[in-house]
Amino acid sequence: MRTDLKLQNIKKVDKTEILEIEKITGLKLPTYLIDFLLKYSGGEITSSMNQYSFDYDVLVGDKQFSQSNSIFKILTVVDIKTQWKFIESLYELNEHFELTNEYVEVEKLLPIIDVYGGALYIAISGQHDGKIFYGDNGDFGIIKIADSLNEFFDKKIYTN
Repeated sequence: MRTDLKLQNIKKVDKTEILEIEKITGLKLPTYLIDFLLKYSGGEITSSMNQYSFDYDVLVGDKQFSQSNSIFKILTVVDIKTQWKFIESLYELNEHFELTNEYVEVEKLLPIIDVYGGALYIAISGQHDGKIFYGDNGDFGIIKIADSLNEFFDKKIYTN
């Protein structure tokens, strides 16, 4: 995974907090995600720093176009627990956009990164294990961004 991420305000996470996330969500966090949270939890981009941005494609009807977004911060354990309370909104997007389990299994998604206008989620287990999805607060639904956290940071992220 990309080693040049420069973030401020990283919050120390301990194993008991990881266990708390697992208890609340019912999801067993894989080692690579635990390592990611231990290293970057709470890390944020400030206005004086370069932005970490990514592009993604959106399909509207039969037309496809590109969008861009930027990372705001890596969620803390408290942020993950707070966002988990609103997981129902992902189910609503799933239903509204008539997404199938072949595309995304909402019950397996864990919020991990705040971006402008939504959040990035990682699939924990299931047929999409490790894939990164963007929940965009309703405009386009749930969009697959990358096949893994490594792919997202190594191939999708660029610096402004």
